[in-house]
Amino acid sequence: MIVTFRVANFRSILEEQVLDFAAGTAKTIENPDYVFMTPEPKPQRLLKSLVLYGPNASGKSNLLSALRFMLRFIRDSHKLAENEPTGMEPFAFSNQAEPGLFELTFFAPVEGKPLRLQYGFLVDENRVREEWLYAYPTARGQTWLHRHPDEEKVWIGRAVRTKTYRTVAEERTNDNTLFLSKAGATEKHPLLAPIYQWLRENVLFLDLGRTDPFQIRLYAMNKLKQDTAYSEFVNDLMVSSDTGILKLKLEELPLAEALSQADNLPEELQSQFLDELKKKAHGSLVTPVLKAYHPNSDGEGMIAFDFNRESLGTRRLFTLSGPLHQAIQQGAVLVVDELESSLHPNLVRHLLAIFHRESKQENPAQLLFSTHQTHLLDKRYLRRDQIWLTQKDKRGATRVYSLWEFKVRNDEALEKGYLIGRYGGVPILNEAV
Repeated sequence: MIVTFRVANFRSILEEQVLDFAAGTAKTIENPDYVFMTPEPKPQRLLKSLVLYGPNASGKSNLLSALRFMLRFIRDSHKLAENEPTGMEPFAFSNQAEPGLFELTFFAPVEGKPLRLQYGFLVDENRVREEWLYAYPTARGQTWLHRHPDEEKVWIGRAVRTKTYRTVAEERTNDNTLFLSKAGATEKHPLLAPIYQWLRENVLFLDLGRTDPFQIRLYAMNKLKQDTAYSEFVNDLMVSSDTGILKLKLEELPLAEALSQADNLPEELQSQFLDELKKKAHGSLVTPVLKAYHPNSDGEGMIAFDFNRESLGTRRLFTLSGPLHQAIQQGAVLVVDELESSLHPNLVRHLLAIFHRESKQENPAQLLFSTHQTHLLDKRYLRRDQIWLTQKDKRGATRVYSLWEFKVRNDEALEKGYLIGRYGGVPILNEAV
């Protein structure tokens, strides 16, 4: 679970910006079931979801991309060759050579127990400038790592210190590599490897506007075949979302028949593709095809349709269902850019309600998403502390802030207040153009 994310000097983000999952403290706060409690020794109320609003090009996607870069760099920096660029993209509207700041405060299982951790680093386009890790087994934190590659200084705390890992940190970790990545992925440090693994596997990213939906749909189809719990989840979702679908089922068809049903694929290409595959497979081929079962109009039985004939919104719903279910089952963080892509507003509300209901205290999942659908700005669907806004200043730099910072009446219409610009985060239009 994530507590906070801090970032500075990345793309449109110049000064330090913070996303905070901490719940507000007002006694009159709405929807108390949208929060969960963190473990001892210092329990804290965290939100199950945060939403980002803001004009186009205000930095919503860049904020999510900053988190994505951080997790990718942790995952992969140990693979970089010496002197290979880090891939960090500094603030775009300045020539100042400042490093980017990336820091997460989060909980990860270490030695079988959830442990509060604070991990971050400074990195420029070529090298890591600083790296730190603090752990909180008690209310008082412990320094587990503080590394300054430029100064050739490394502090490794007593809990993780051995002669071997000091040598790894000082001599075998390149200047463009994170020690957490090296120690977790290749050295299998008993305390650092579980942290690395959690960051690698428990923050999931989905961009419905840019990611290849077919690839994610294949993932969902594979889950449908192998995971009974997911099969029940997605079928319940299709029924409760008023898609007209009673059941989804994977069936095997001869590849020739499946190709003949494919949209926008000429017969000549179908034949060539099939012949090539048969040569490699030495015989006939079958392929799994997703079927959607609808009620028969006479009220008896069901009729099966190829799922590709369903509406774009229904196909997007299925695409989203796999990562959504994985996050809920795994207690992971799901990050979605443009959650509403091709989905009806009522369906987005429905998905949010399902997530809040299914994210349980004993294994809480979290959702971080961006959207332009203002209908969610209603206390029935979101708390004020869940709503975050992005706005660019005169320098082109992104500012991120919470609606919680504003004095809002209990009966105030949040959607109306947002659209008239009371809270910022809306485009300033030139009607004369």
